[in-house]
Amino acid sequence: MQTARSAAALFTSTQQSMFPALIILMLLLPASGWAAIGAEGEPPAGSSRIPAKGPGKGSGNPSGMSDPLRYIGGVRNSPGPRRLNSKQQSLVLKSLREKTGLAGLSFDEDGFLHADDPLHYTGGSAAARDLLLAALASDQAFDLEAHPRAPHVAFARLGPATSYQSRLTGAQINVAPVELDFDDFAHLRGDKRAIAAFDIALVILHELAHGVLGLRDVRTESDPLGECEAYINMIRRELNLPERQHYFARVIERPNVMGRSLIQQAELKFAGTTAQNKGAKREEFLLVWEAIQVGRIRNDEPAVNARGALASVQ
Repeated sequence: MQTARSAAALFTSTQQSMFPALIILMLLLPASGWAAIGAEGEPPAGSSRIPAKGPGKGSGNPSGMSDPLRYIGGVRNSPGPRRLNSKQQSLVLKSLREKTGLAGLSFDEDGFLHADDPLHYTGGSAAARDLLLAALASDQAFDLEAHPRAPHVAFARLGPATSYQSRLTGAQINVAPVELDFDDFAHLRGDKRAIAAFDIALVILHELAHGVLGLRDVRTESDPLGECEAYINMIRRELNLPERQHYFARVIERPNVMGRSLIQQAELKFAGTTAQNKGAKREEFLLVWEAIQVGRIRNDEPAVNARGALASVQ
């Protein structure tokens, strides 16, 4: 099995060769002792990344030039006001442990996610383990943030990266926020297998695949998924979960319960095989939610009504 360090090196090389970063200068923070440089694009800040050279994890002021934790790569609970609460942390750990098989996953006292023994696992997906361990060993940092009922986040989003540089030591690190809307998952309706195939761990892994592997959500008529979701489907396959069939959510206008107005319902199609007496049978599963409550997952096409005709969408 590929080690986390070698996997991280491979993924970093892939990201740097495929997606050079767009770096723009932002406001210097004179009171903090470091400068923040914004990076736009998906995935964030690849070619300009400089490995963090700050001291190891330990105690320290979480702000300003005395903050040694700012220059440490990996996955952490955000140190800012959007940090995950204890319930959200527990949900993330439970789901990631199930998907990776790494029972020793935990957040340390400084908020960093780590695996007690990366070589000890039970079940789970090998592809999920490789991706998560590469993220934990990454030179850049991924901050898990809570964005409740955020209109710009449908389930999860990898936000623009910021490059922090120490005026004192010259150390630099890119930090990308993984923005999570936990409330969105309460609006999901559909088959239990489809819901299991779209839980908090899988959407986090999707965003990490952008940042660590440099994979894109590029979609064409011949590739409705994009390379990032194709990787997540490999994880689903190893977990015996149905696979996502397209990246965009299809939006359909349907009458509400009273029948006097229309609601926009977003749906994703999943497919998988189930055991039957005479062999395996391929089945399709729908995952649906009200688009106004969650979001559309960037559907660039107009909605269709329940009869299949195009509907006007503002």
